[in-house]
Amino acid sequence: MKTKFFSVLSIVLLLVFCCFNCAVGNNIFQGSSEGAVDYVTFGSSVWCGQSFTANSSYVLTSVGLRLLHFSGVASEIIVGLRGTDGAGLPAGSDLVNGSLAGSGLGLDLAGSWFNVSLGNFSVVSGVKYALVARTVGVLDVDGWLVGSQSFLGGNCLGSVDNGTTWSNDAGRDCLFMIYGENETVLPAENLTVKLDSPVNGTVVSTFNCDFNFTPTLLGSGNLQNASLLINGAPVVSNTTALTNATINTLSYSFSRNGSYLWSIQVYSSVCGVFASENYSLTIEVYVADFCPVNLQIASPTANSTVEQAMVTLEAATNGSGLKVWYRIFNASTLIKGNTTYMESVVLTDLLDGAYRLEAFATNSEGYGASETALFNIELPVEPSNNYLIIAVVVVMAVVVTFICIFLVMRLRKNEDS
Repeated sequence: MKTKFFSVLSIVLLLVFCCFNCAVGNNIFQGSSEGAVDYVTFGSSVWCGQSFTANSSYVLTSVGLRLLHFSGVASEIIVGLRGTDGAGLPAGSDLVNGSLAGSGLGLDLAGSWFNVSLGNFSVVSGVKYALVARTVGVLDVDGWLVGSQSFLGGNCLGSVDNGTTWSNDAGRDCLFMIYGENETVLPAENLTVKLDSPVNGTVVSTFNCDFNFTPTLLGSGNLQNASLLINGAPVVSNTTALTNATINTLSYSFSRNGSYLWSIQVYSSVCGVFASENYSLTIEVYVADFCPVNLQIASPTANSTVEQAMVTLEAATNGSGLKVWYRIFNASTLIKGNTTYMESVVLTDLLDGAYRLEAFATNSEGYGASETALFNIELPVEPSNNYLIIAVVVVMAVVVTFICIFLVMRLRKNEDS
């Protein structure tokens, strides 16, 4: 994104834009069209977008975007309309989309207004949607003008991975206009969604769940997209076509035990609605199917005394994908801590003193456990060299004494003779 400042051309372009609106022949329902001061670039894997909250229920027919060609080889531009998640970011695939020939874009940094037809899609008052723009060519980089006025109910959006993940560009709004016609039939009268299973209040003992629902669309239009909502946030969308008035299925894998609320949101080519209720679901996966971490220090045993300068640390665990590591403290000082996940380790050259052993374990599901054991090292006291010298001196003194006694007795015997 680069910051560029624009001239009075913006006023001229706005007048041209108003004439263009008359030619389109649709009502302008909402948008932001004033004060271009900047632009955001998009091309190849980099996408950009603008969110908006429908100010009423109406049939969206086309959108106007103020665009420019920035660099590279001009290519087709795809503009899509998408639903949003709880964070206001685009979710699922395009509800409807249209295209624009990129060769028509100019290099003027003030940009020009372009209209993209999206067919007929009924937006629902108060629901947030997102306009998403991207290029077909990988060498094409285009720009979408950003205005100076803040647009309530939406903001600029960005993605660097082909629309897989998105971020909000809060405080900035791309220049856009929404054209449409007044809604003549309420969306809820055309499309309904029934939750089939798991039924409300179900408790399951598996992380992998199938959610079954029946969308019923009356009159014209086609079913297009469905999203599974867990606790109000979309988590997965359909990858195959939906079937009208028939049970459809979305699958999702949970990562943890817990209680959840699930519902379904379905879009057709003319409207989009939520299921009229939320069903509760409880995940309780027991040890028979999944074993949380159970950690126990086997050696050295708690409060034991070790009479050697080397100890072998061992920990017993159960579960899958376990990693175990240790830390050992002398008082409050960390002596050693292994970082090469293992269930046993040998520590050497330890001195006399009190030690604290801490063991940790985690598994592939994110569960963890820790255990602590206190132990002491008391090395045996070896005999001192002073005692050995004294013993030698005593022995030598005894020997000398015996020799002296022997010589005295020998001398007396000679005298007597």
